[in-house]
Formats: sequence, C-alpha cells, structure tokens
Amino acid sequence: MKSSLYYYQQLRLIKYIYSSKTSQQSIKYLIPRQRNCLAYFSSWMGPPAEDKDIRHFRRIAKELNKEFIDTNMTIALVGKPNVGKSSMFNRLVGKRLSLVDKTPGMTRDRLISNDAILGNYRFTVMDTAGLEGVHSKEPKLDEVMLTSESVASSSAVEYKEEDVYRYVYTRMEQQSKQAVLEADVIFFMVDVKDGITKVDKEIAQWLLRTKSPEFIILIANKCDTKASEDNISMVYTLGLGEPVQVSVEQMKGFYELYSRLEQLIPNVLRKPLPKGPSDEDYEQQQMEEIVQRLNEEEMARQEQHSIALHSLDENAVDEETTKETKESQSNDNVILQEEDIRVAIVGRPNVGKSTLINRLIDEDRLITGAVQGITRDAIPVEWIHRENRFILTDTAGIRKRSAIQVRMERFSMETSLKTIRKSHVVCVVLDGSQHLTQQDARIIGFAMDAGKPLIVIANKWDLVDPSWAQTQLEKLSTQLHSMLPDLKGSSIFTLSAIDRTDAAVLDTIGNAIQEAFQKWNKNIPTSQLTEWLQTLVSFRPPPAMSSSKKKPKLAYLTQVDTRPPQFVLFGATELPNHYMRFLINGLRNEFDLHGVPIRLRLKGRTDRNS
Repeated sequence: MKSSLYYYQQLRLIKYIYSSKTSQQSIKYLIPRQRNCLAYFSSWMGPPAEDKDIRHFRRIAKELNKEFIDTNMTIALVGKPNVGKSSMFNRLVGKRLSLVDKTPGMTRDRLISNDAILGNYRFTVMDTAGLEGVHSKEPKLDEVMLTSESVASSSAVEYKEEDVYRYVYTRMEQQSKQAVLEADVIFFMVDVKDGITKVDKEIAQWLLRTKSPEFIILIANKCDTKASEDNISMVYTLGLGEPVQVSVEQMKGFYELYSRLEQLIPNVLRKPLPKGPSDEDYEQQQMEEIVQRLNEEEMARQEQHSIALHSLDENAVDEETTKETKESQSNDNVILQEEDIRVAIVGRPNVGKSTLINRLIDEDRLITGAVQGITRDAIPVEWIHRENRFILTDTAGIRKRSAIQVRMERFSMETSLKTIRKSHVVCVVLDGSQHLTQQDARIIGFAMDAGKPLIVIANKWDLVDPSWAQTQLEKLSTQLHSMLPDLKGSSIFTLSAIDRTDAAVLDTIGNAIQEAFQKWNKNIPTSQLTEWLQTLVSFRPPPAMSSSKKKPKLAYLTQVDTRPPQFVLFGATELPNHYMRFLINGLRNEFDLHGVPIRLRLKGRTDRNS
C-alpha cells in the first residue's frame, strides 16, 4: 500500500509545477503517475481534508476531470447488513447521498449514481440492501397483491405487520439480486471485526454461482484495529482470493482497491485502456528535467519581474477560484443534463409515492408496502416522457417533527426536505380518500417557501365512491385554496396508482410537470408588465398608507429573476397586504403563473437608480 509520504512527495513536486506555470500549461508537464495522484486526492481518498495543502491539491485535481477515463461499467456493492456499503458508496460518489447509520437495514431500495470515481476511472455504482442470506423462495402472489393494493387501499385484507415486513425484506433481497445481475463488477464487502459469518459464506457461494470470480473483488472493511488484522485470515475461507483490506471510515486501502480495479477493467471492457509511460527510470529522468527547467525559469523570473509575479499570483488565485466554481457547477450536471427536470415526489407517509413512481416508469423499481416508513433514502429514478427526461426522486414520508421518535426517521425527513430544495418541480401526493390535513398544508408550504412549482396529486381515488367523486374533489380544492391562497387556479390530478387504466392521467401529469418547469423559468418583458400594471392601477389604484396619508404612484414593474419569478415594483416603499395579494394574484392570472411561487418586492422612486 502506498504511504501518505509517497503522495506528499509527488504532490510537492506538482505544487511546484503549478506555482511556476499557469494551470493549463502545467497539466501537460504532469506524468501519468502524478495525474493519478491528483485523481486520488480529488475523490476523498487522501490524508485528512483539514490539511490546507490537500485542499489546494483537490482544487487543482478538478482541472483534470477531462483526463478521467469513463469506463461505462457498473459496480454493485454487495454484502450483509451494516458492513459499510453505504459508506463506500458515499466515498466513491464524493457526496453523502446514501443514509449511513449503525442500525442494520438502513438501505432498502437500490441507490444508483453515474458519477463514481476511483483514481482516474469514472463509473456507475449501485448501493444495495444488506442480504441476510440468499433464499430461493419468492414472495407469494397474495403477498404481492397485498403490498401493491395496501399502499392505495385501506379495504385490503388485513395482514399481520410481521408478514408485511417479511415481504419487504424479500423484495429488498430481490433488488440486491437484480443489481448483481446488472453489474459488470461486484464489490463484495465483509466486516472483519465481526469475522466471517454463515451469511457471508452463503452470499459468497451465491456470487460464485452467479458471476465469474474474476469480476468479484473481495473487500475486507473496518481494517483499522488489531483485532481486525487477526481476523483477516478468516476472509480467505470464502474462496474469493486475496481480499483488499480497507477502512472506509478512515479512508485507508483505497489505492490497493484502485490497483485491483485497474487490473480488472480491461477484461470488463474487452479492450486495453490507454496508458502513458510507466518506466520508473524514465519518469525519474523526466522529473529531474522538469525540476531543473522550472528552477531556471523561476530564478530568471524572480530577478526580472518580482513585483509583477506577485500580482500575477493574485490573478491566478482569482482565476482558479472562478474555475473551481464553474467546475463544481459542471460536476452537478454529470448525471443531470441541462434538459433534465428534477422532480421531487413528496407527501405524508403511506400515501402511495413509491407506487406512483413505479406506475409512471411502468416498472417495479421501488419497494412498496402496507406499512409506513419503508422508503428511507431519496431514490432518483429516470422517466422518459415524450422525449423529455425527468429524474423522479422518491422520498420518505414527512411527518410532524413532534411525532418523530426514531433517529433514522429524522435523517430520512431531513433528506426529503433537502430533496425539495434541490428539485425543479415538486409533486405533492395526497390521500384522495381523506380530507386535507395540516401536515399536507405544511409540506406544500415548505415547497412554496423554497420557491418550487407545485403539482398536486390526489392518489387512492379508487376508494372514493364514484357518486361522491366530484364532491370530494371540490372539497379538496376548497380546503387547499383556503389553506394556501397561492395555489388558487391550480388543478388537482386524481388517480389510483394501482389502476393501470389511468394511462391518460399519467400522460397529463407528465405534461403538467413540463409546463410547470417552463412557467418557473418564464421571463416576461418589462414593457408587458408595465402596460399590465398601468391598466390594473387605472382600474383599482393603490390605497393610501396610514403612515404617509398619500396614495403611492406606481411607476413600472420589471422582472429581475426566475426560478421562481421575481418582480420589483417601483414607485412605493410599502403597500397594504391585501393590495400586495391583489397584485400577485393579478400577475398569476394574467401571465399564467398558476402553481408557481411569485416574489414581489417594492422599491421607492428615490432608489430607482441605486
């Protein structure tokens, strides 16, 4: 295993090269070993991040993203519960996408990321649920019908809660098996602290029957104590060869894992990867030549332009900061392209969010069940609708904070709220067979406060008596608009997620999402806004405020931002709340901004040119 000293020695030379050359010029001076070294630090695999030099090297490494090799392969993380699969997933992705906790069974649905990096290789990684043994028994048909219907129907046959959970864990096992079948390479993880258990042996035997051994990398995690080192000999009994000893928590052993994967990739891709010079003598000679040349250039530059160098260094820092910002923005679009629309599916527990996504994509992708709290992570799923690519994110049910007593549920709820903030459009799923609750209004209010356009879907409509359907819809609309006036004029889509005859409704929902996204990005010319304002003011002028006793003279209205639409009204510093509401409703009706939050600010005449 490479020591930290090795990387520091390499990086000191790299830092010297970068201090003597501009960023683009210095890249071509780096040999493959140094490029890999920067890639190593760019993906959370180096010494502690608190070291200022390491932060500097990671910023430099971001410029080398174009040098990373896209392998187009998929890696599945497999193992029993609580062996560190989700932690490994987060390390490879470089973000905390998967929930991590000491409690076994945190992960249930497959979590997939197309932007995992190990060394200078980019690939797709799948986090899977922990396997508690590999069983050949499939869930019974009545259990399948139970889980599908119970999400949307309270009239289903009553089953014991343990039977439902048994079904859920069977579905988790099926999803993990499906991930293994779809993956090119398997990272089979074991916990050396606990030693090798019967479950580990069952999983290993099943993997050997399913995949070729050359495509299975055995990872012995939690190798950070003396007891772990004593147990490492037990890992060899699994029959999968020499294990890679890592500690995901302490970021140890990733270079060995990188080396093992590098040897495996040509067999997966069926072609050799591009390689640079690897002869150590040649590299050493090249390093010495570079250092000597840079030393001479640096000395000459310091003698002639010492003052100019200082200003250039400051400009270089500014350029590097700007480049870092742009690069971080581009990194966010590795998976999500410009035309992709991120849609958050949110709501109270057990209203049918997962079932709705399964129905939209026409695939049994997410685990559903008759009990609350099955979904824990935020699971992104791709949906292609009329040549538009949507990223639907299933979220955990959001309850009142006072009702949350389990730590895992609190983590899940925070993840759901974070998903809302990162989304483009929010679909709030209601239980159409019940009245609108205060918690439904809170969830919708949170999305509106975050500035997201809304689609309201009333699920479980099959439970509503057809003779009372129209009355129930009007009742829901009245409650919704009275609790949340900003949603006046918005439609409520009614459907039953388990009813496959509602294809037209699903198509309408897709069109509504696209339309809401366009409204959210709408930009209205100032001339149209001012013309509309003058007509509105002539019809209903603003009232005088008690503080000034003079009627304000509204000059003009302009839009200053989108996502959500933001407007500035010139000519008044304050207006009554009811008149502000009148203006916002007028904007929404005139320019078709229903379901989209509107921000309106006031600015006096004296501040017009400020």
